[in-house]
Amino acid sequence: RRNRPRRIEPIARDAAIRARSVVFAGVLVAAGAVPPGLEASDEAPAPTVAHYDRWQPPDVPEAVLLAARLLQREGIEPPPNDAARRTLAHEIAAVLSRIRGEYPEVADVVARETYERPGGVILTLEPGLLGSVSRLLGDRSAPVTLRTGHARFDALNAALGLRAVEVFPSFGAVAFFFDPPFDVYSAIFDYSMWINGVLSAEPNEYMGDGPDLGLSRSETTWKLVFRKAWGDCPSGCIYRELLFFSVESGKVERIDPARAMALPGFAEIVTRKGWR
Repeated sequence: RRNRPRRIEPIARDAAIRARSVVFAGVLVAAGAVPPGLEASDEAPAPTVAHYDRWQPPDVPEAVLLAARLLQREGIEPPPNDAARRTLAHEIAAVLSRIRGEYPEVADVVARETYERPGGVILTLEPGLLGSVSRLLGDRSAPVTLRTGHARFDALNAALGLRAVEVFPSFGAVAFFFDPPFDVYSAIFDYSMWINGVLSAEPNEYMGDGPDLGLSRSETTWKLVFRKAWGDCPSGCIYRELLFFSVESGKVERIDPARAMALPGFAEIVTRKGWR
Protein backbone atom coordinates (compact mmCIF):
# COMPACT_ATOMS: atom_id res chain seq x y z
CA ARG A 1 0.00 0.00 0.00
CA ARG A 2 1.24 3.48 -0.80
CA ASN A 3 0.90 6.59 1.24
CA ARG A 4 -1.67 9.23 0.41
CA PRO A 5 -1.23 12.97 0.85
CA ARG A 6 -1.86 14.38 4.29
CA ARG A 7 -2.13 17.92 5.50
CA ILE A 8 1.34 18.96 6.66
CA GLU A 9 3.12 22.21 7.36
CA PRO A 10 5.22 23.48 4.44
CA ILE A 11 8.92 22.69 4.64
CA ALA A 12 10.81 25.60 6.24
CA ARG A 13 12.59 27.05 3.24
CA ASP A 14 14.72 29.46 5.27
CA ALA A 15 16.01 26.64 7.46
CA ALA A 16 16.74 24.52 4.41
CA ILE A 17 18.60 27.36 2.74
CA ARG A 18 20.74 27.88 5.82
CA ALA A 19 21.36 24.17 6.22
CA ARG A 20 22.92 23.20 2.95
CA SER A 21 24.07 23.87 -0.56
CA VAL A 22 22.79 21.69 -3.35
CA VAL A 23 24.26 19.80 -6.26
CA PHE A 24 22.15 20.41 -9.33
CA ALA A 25 22.94 19.05 -12.79
CA GLY A 26 26.45 18.20 -11.59
CA VAL A 27 27.22 21.79 -10.53
CA LEU A 28 27.69 22.86 -6.91
CA VAL A 29 25.28 25.73 -6.35
CA ALA A 30 25.49 28.00 -3.34
CA ALA A 31 22.16 28.11 -1.51
CA GLY A 32 20.14 31.12 -2.57
CA ALA A 33 21.32 31.15 -6.21
CA VAL A 34 19.14 29.87 -9.04
CA PRO A 35 20.62 26.63 -10.45
CA PRO A 36 21.63 26.62 -14.12
CA GLY A 37 18.75 25.59 -16.34
CA LEU A 38 16.03 26.87 -13.98
CA GLU A 39 16.08 30.50 -15.03
CA ALA A 40 12.69 31.65 -16.35
CA SER A 41 12.50 30.85 -20.06
CA ASP A 42 9.82 30.12 -22.60
CA GLU A 43 12.08 27.34 -23.87
CA ALA A 44 12.26 25.46 -20.57
CA PRO A 45 12.33 21.68 -21.09
CA ALA A 46 9.26 19.72 -20.07
CA PRO A 47 9.06 15.99 -19.31
CA THR A 48 6.86 13.42 -21.01
CA VAL A 49 4.81 11.70 -18.30
CA ALA A 50 2.12 9.07 -17.87
CA HIS A 51 -0.68 8.55 -15.38
CA TYR A 52 0.67 6.58 -12.44
CA ASP A 53 -1.73 3.66 -12.98
CA ARG A 54 -0.57 3.38 -16.61
CA TRP A 55 3.14 3.53 -15.80
CA GLN A 56 5.42 0.55 -15.44
CA PRO A 57 8.43 1.59 -13.36
CA PRO A 58 11.74 0.17 -14.52
CA ASP A 59 12.89 -2.94 -12.73
CA VAL A 60 15.84 -2.11 -10.49
CA PRO A 61 17.92 -5.07 -9.32
CA GLU A 62 18.20 -5.29 -5.55
CA ALA A 63 21.99 -4.88 -5.60
CA VAL A 64 21.75 -1.72 -7.74
CA LEU A 65 19.21 -0.24 -5.36
CA LEU A 66 21.38 -1.03 -2.32
CA ALA A 67 24.47 0.37 -4.05
CA ALA A 68 22.67 3.64 -4.77
CA ARG A 69 21.48 3.94 -1.18
CA LEU A 70 24.95 3.23 0.19
CA LEU A 71 26.62 5.76 -2.08
CA GLN A 72 24.03 8.41 -1.25
CA ARG A 73 24.54 7.76 2.46
CA GLU A 74 28.27 8.22 1.94
CA GLY A 75 27.64 11.48 0.12
CA ILE A 76 28.41 10.12 -3.35
CA GLU A 77 25.75 10.55 -6.03
CA PRO A 78 26.95 9.07 -9.35
CA PRO A 79 24.76 9.11 -12.44
CA PRO A 80 22.66 5.97 -13.04
CA ASN A 81 25.23 4.21 -15.24
CA ASP A 82 28.26 5.27 -13.26
CA ALA A 83 31.00 2.64 -13.18
CA ALA A 84 31.45 3.00 -9.41
CA ARG A 85 27.83 2.05 -8.80
CA ARG A 86 27.99 -0.87 -11.22
CA THR A 87 31.12 -2.19 -9.53
CA LEU A 88 29.62 -1.74 -6.07
CA ALA A 89 26.35 -3.41 -7.12
CA HIS A 90 28.28 -6.41 -8.47
CA GLU A 91 30.13 -6.72 -5.14
CA ILE A 92 26.89 -6.44 -3.13
CA ALA A 93 25.22 -9.10 -5.31
CA ALA A 94 28.12 -11.48 -4.64
CA VAL A 95 27.94 -10.86 -0.87
CA LEU A 96 24.17 -11.43 -0.78
CA SER A 97 24.45 -14.58 -2.88
CA ARG A 98 27.09 -16.05 -0.57
CA ILE A 99 25.05 -15.37 2.59
CA ARG A 100 21.81 -16.70 1.10
CA GLY A 101 23.58 -19.75 -0.23
CA GLU A 102 25.03 -20.66 3.18
CA TYR A 103 21.97 -19.62 5.21
CA PRO A 104 18.77 -20.54 3.32
CA GLU A 105 16.61 -19.12 6.12
CA VAL A 106 17.31 -15.61 4.79
CA ALA A 107 17.00 -16.49 1.10
CA ASP A 108 13.58 -14.83 0.84
CA VAL A 109 14.54 -11.68 2.78
CA VAL A 110 15.15 -8.90 0.25
CA ALA A 111 15.66 -5.16 0.44
CA ARG A 112 12.23 -3.69 1.03
CA GLU A 113 10.74 -1.14 -1.30
CA THR A 114 10.42 2.31 0.24
CA TYR A 115 9.94 5.78 -1.24
CA GLU A 116 13.07 5.18 -3.33
CA ARG A 117 11.46 2.48 -5.52
CA PRO A 118 9.36 3.82 -7.07
CA GLY A 119 7.92 6.01 -4.30
CA GLY A 120 8.56 9.54 -5.48
CA VAL A 121 7.37 12.67 -3.69
CA ILE A 122 4.04 14.25 -2.78
CA LEU A 123 3.79 17.95 -3.54
CA THR A 124 1.03 20.22 -2.26
CA LEU A 125 0.58 22.88 -4.94
CA GLU A 126 -1.05 26.28 -5.21
CA PRO A 127 -4.41 26.03 -7.04
CA GLY A 128 -3.19 27.54 -10.31
CA LEU A 129 -0.26 25.16 -10.65
CA LEU A 130 -2.34 22.17 -9.55
CA GLY A 131 -4.96 23.09 -12.16
CA SER A 132 -2.34 23.23 -14.91
CA VAL A 133 -1.06 19.76 -14.04
CA SER A 134 -4.59 18.34 -13.81
CA ARG A 135 -5.69 19.82 -17.15
CA LEU A 136 -2.63 18.56 -19.00
CA LEU A 137 -2.90 15.08 -17.58
CA GLY A 138 -6.68 14.88 -18.03
CA ASP A 139 -7.93 11.36 -18.63
CA ARG A 140 -5.56 10.58 -21.49
CA SER A 141 -4.22 7.05 -21.72
CA ALA A 142 -1.16 8.12 -23.73
CA PRO A 143 1.83 9.96 -22.23
CA VAL A 144 1.65 13.76 -22.32
CA THR A 145 4.17 16.60 -22.30
CA LEU A 146 3.81 18.28 -18.92
CA ARG A 147 4.43 21.87 -20.00
CA THR A 148 2.58 23.90 -17.38
CA GLY A 149 3.82 27.37 -18.34
CA HIS A 150 5.73 27.57 -15.04
CA ALA A 151 9.17 27.47 -16.68
CA ARG A 152 11.22 26.73 -13.56
CA PHE A 153 8.81 23.99 -12.43
CA ASP A 154 8.86 22.38 -15.89
CA ALA A 155 12.67 22.53 -16.05
CA LEU A 156 13.10 20.94 -12.61
CA ASN A 157 10.62 18.18 -13.47
CA ALA A 158 12.63 17.38 -16.58
CA ALA A 159 16.00 17.58 -14.82
CA LEU A 160 14.93 15.18 -12.07
CA GLY A 161 13.56 12.65 -14.56
CA LEU A 162 9.83 12.89 -13.83
CA ARG A 163 8.05 9.92 -15.42
CA ALA A 164 4.57 9.55 -13.88
CA VAL A 165 2.00 11.68 -12.07
CA GLU A 166 -0.99 11.00 -9.83
CA VAL A 167 -3.31 13.89 -8.96
CA PHE A 168 -5.26 14.23 -5.69
CA PRO A 169 -7.58 17.23 -6.25
CA SER A 170 -9.27 16.99 -2.85
CA PHE A 171 -5.87 17.29 -1.15
CA GLY A 172 -4.53 19.96 -3.50
CA ALA A 173 -1.62 17.63 -4.18
CA VAL A 174 0.17 15.52 -6.75
CA ALA A 175 2.41 12.48 -6.43
CA PHE A 176 5.43 12.63 -8.75
CA PHE A 177 7.40 9.50 -9.67
CA PHE A 178 10.89 9.41 -11.12
CA ASP A 179 13.33 6.99 -12.68
CA PRO A 180 14.76 5.08 -9.73
CA PRO A 181 17.01 5.10 -7.93
CA PHE A 182 16.84 8.79 -7.05
CA ASP A 183 17.58 10.94 -4.00
CA VAL A 184 14.18 11.73 -2.55
CA TYR A 185 15.42 14.32 -0.07
CA SER A 186 17.35 16.26 -2.70
CA ALA A 187 14.18 16.31 -4.82
CA ILE A 188 12.14 17.57 -1.86
CA PHE A 189 14.72 20.25 -1.17
CA ASP A 190 14.81 21.38 -4.81
CA TYR A 191 11.02 21.67 -5.12
CA SER A 192 10.74 23.45 -1.77
CA MET A 193 13.59 25.88 -2.35
CA TRP A 194 13.38 26.76 -6.02
CA ILE A 195 9.73 26.53 -7.03
CA ASN A 196 7.12 29.14 -6.19
CA GLY A 197 3.76 27.40 -6.10
CA VAL A 198 4.96 24.36 -4.14
CA LEU A 199 3.47 24.67 -0.66
CA SER A 200 4.91 21.49 0.85
CA ALA A 201 6.84 18.38 -0.10
CA GLU A 202 7.23 14.97 1.54
CA PRO A 203 8.31 11.44 0.62
CA ASN A 204 5.61 9.21 -0.85
CA GLU A 205 6.41 6.31 1.44
CA TYR A 206 5.02 2.81 1.30
CA MET A 207 2.75 1.91 4.19
CA GLY A 208 2.87 -1.28 6.18
CA ASP A 209 5.93 -3.35 7.02
CA GLY A 210 7.75 -6.47 5.92
CA PRO A 211 11.08 -8.29 5.63
CA ASP A 212 14.06 -6.08 4.85
CA LEU A 213 17.84 -5.88 5.02
CA GLY A 214 20.45 -3.25 5.72
CA LEU A 215 24.18 -3.14 5.14
CA SER A 216 27.35 -1.17 5.69
CA ARG A 217 30.94 -1.56 4.57
CA SER A 218 34.44 -0.83 5.80
CA GLU A 219 37.69 -1.26 3.89
CA THR A 220 37.63 -5.07 4.02
CA THR A 221 34.39 -6.07 5.72
CA TRP A 222 30.69 -6.05 4.91
CA LYS A 223 28.15 -6.02 7.73
CA LEU A 224 24.57 -7.03 6.96
CA VAL A 225 21.42 -7.28 9.04
CA PHE A 226 18.53 -9.35 7.70
CA ARG A 227 15.16 -8.61 9.27
CA LYS A 228 12.70 -11.45 9.03
CA ALA A 229 9.15 -10.22 9.63
CA TRP A 230 5.80 -11.96 9.33
CA GLY A 231 2.22 -11.95 10.62
CA ASP A 232 -0.16 -9.22 9.36
CA CYS A 233 2.63 -7.10 7.87
CA PRO A 234 0.24 -4.61 6.19
CA SER A 235 -0.57 -3.53 9.76
CA GLY A 236 3.01 -3.65 11.01
CA CYS A 237 4.16 -7.31 11.31
CA ILE A 238 3.47 -9.18 14.55
CA TYR A 239 6.71 -11.18 14.56
CA ARG A 240 10.27 -9.98 13.84
CA GLU A 241 13.74 -11.45 14.02
CA LEU A 242 17.13 -9.89 13.25
CA LEU A 243 20.00 -11.97 11.86
CA PHE A 244 23.53 -10.54 11.73
CA PHE A 245 26.28 -11.42 9.25
CA SER A 246 29.83 -10.29 8.60
CA VAL A 247 31.55 -11.00 5.27
CA GLU A 248 35.29 -10.57 4.84
CA SER A 249 37.31 -11.87 1.88
CA GLY A 250 34.31 -13.94 0.82
CA LYS A 251 34.01 -15.68 4.18
CA VAL A 252 30.62 -15.46 5.90
CA GLU A 253 30.27 -15.33 9.68
CA ARG A 254 26.91 -15.34 11.42
CA ILE A 255 27.11 -13.30 14.62
CA ASP A 256 25.06 -13.63 17.77
CA PRO A 257 22.68 -10.65 18.12
CA ALA A 258 23.98 -9.56 21.55
CA ARG A 259 27.58 -9.62 20.34
CA ALA A 260 26.72 -7.97 17.05
CA MET A 261 25.05 -4.99 18.71
CA ALA A 262 28.28 -4.34 20.62
CA LEU A 263 30.37 -4.26 17.45
CA PRO A 264 30.83 -1.17 15.24
CA GLY A 265 28.44 -1.05 12.31
CA PHE A 266 25.58 -3.31 13.32
CA ALA A 267 23.94 -0.98 15.84
CA GLU A 268 24.13 1.84 13.27
CA ILE A 269 22.26 -0.27 10.71
CA VAL A 270 19.54 -1.21 13.21
CA THR A 271 19.15 2.40 14.37
CA ARG A 272 19.11 3.81 10.85
CA LYS A 273 16.43 1.35 9.75
CA GLY A 274 14.35 2.04 12.86
CA TRP A 275 14.26 -1.61 13.87
CA ARG A 276 13.85 -2.81 17.41
